[in-house]
Amino acid sequence: MCIREIQKSLKFSAKALIEGKIHKFGLSHLFEVTREEIRTPGGGLMIFQGMQDHTADSIKSLEDFDRAWIEEAQTISARSLRLLRPTIRKAGSEIWASWNPENETDPIDQLLRGKDKQPGSIVVEVNINDTPFASKETWDEYANDRERAARRQDAGDKNAWADFEHVWHGKYAVLSAAQVLAGCYRIEAFEQQDGWDGPYFGVDWGFASDPTVMVKCWIDGRTLYVEQEAWGEHVETVDVPALFDRIEGARQHVIRADSARPEMISHLRNHGYPGMRAADKWPGSVEDGIGWLRGMDIVIHPACRHVAEDVRLWSYKTDRLTGDVLPKLAEGHDHGPDAIRYACAPMIRRGGMGVSSVVASARRRMGNRL
Repeated sequence: MCIREIQKSLKFSAKALIEGKIHKFGLSHLFEVTREEIRTPGGGLMIFQGMQDHTADSIKSLEDFDRAWIEEAQTISARSLRLLRPTIRKAGSEIWASWNPENETDPIDQLLRGKDKQPGSIVVEVNINDTPFASKETWDEYANDRERAARRQDAGDKNAWADFEHVWHGKYAVLSAAQVLAGCYRIEAFEQQDGWDGPYFGVDWGFASDPTVMVKCWIDGRTLYVEQEAWGEHVETVDVPALFDRIEGARQHVIRADSARPEMISHLRNHGYPGMRAADKWPGSVEDGIGWLRGMDIVIHPACRHVAEDVRLWSYKTDRLTGDVLPKLAEGHDHGPDAIRYACAPMIRRGGMGVSSVVASARRRMGNRL
């Protein structure tokens, strides 16, 4: 079975890649390719699924498989690994994983490359120097990136070479002091629980090539959960309601949106989103929002890949010569974080949490004596 953490559609799986290889090597007559699976010579079967769709009961349906291939394994959650590992247990069975390393704290890296790594596991590091398939264009891009990284480093960019190593040699991404939310968030699958405050919805409008973004969030004590995103670039005004319909329950709740586009707020209110309203802004609201977010434990669902990428890259400017971090936000990658800020604007302005979250947090601290 070929799996990944989230698979909304087969077009995002490895199925098309495998079909292409079967055709390339002239083996189509040996394989039966259906819409959802591939049947192989000798009665074999390939299926393509998302681990997020499985529960402790449904995962049992995979016990007969001899191989599990986890693609994009850097996004696999600890929960999914806990479900999968005891399931693939036939004699001689194996679990394969392929991934681009992101952080050493990612569950797959903890399992296979950490200090308590799985005994008997085999890890092979492969980069551009190991592949015979890299084209001249790829090697030219590699050389250009290496030269740019060297120039940036000479100019005082302390992370330039580390960025190059991450992209081309599979090294871990370096947490930079310039990253606004470095160390404050993690990517992990979760299910909304009773007692959480929310949901809270926020919208950042797109301008020109900027994306239009909606997020759905929950709060439990000092933990902020980002559960869903609706993300679109070059979305026409008439199509925005359909974009937002990707998020469950959005039409039935209050949604706080960037007040810079009152005409968009009016348009959405007139097209099935009566809860759309302008998010409060006040002098220092951006700085207050950053401070509030830094005080939260932020958990981003793997399905929110655009927001996760924005949160990772949201940064302050750095001095070109010294590399010092400046007290001014760099342009770009602020759309997801801004949508989150707007969703949580009332709590940010109060500087606190929801009432039930305060009680829940206090109960945990007092061992349920409250």
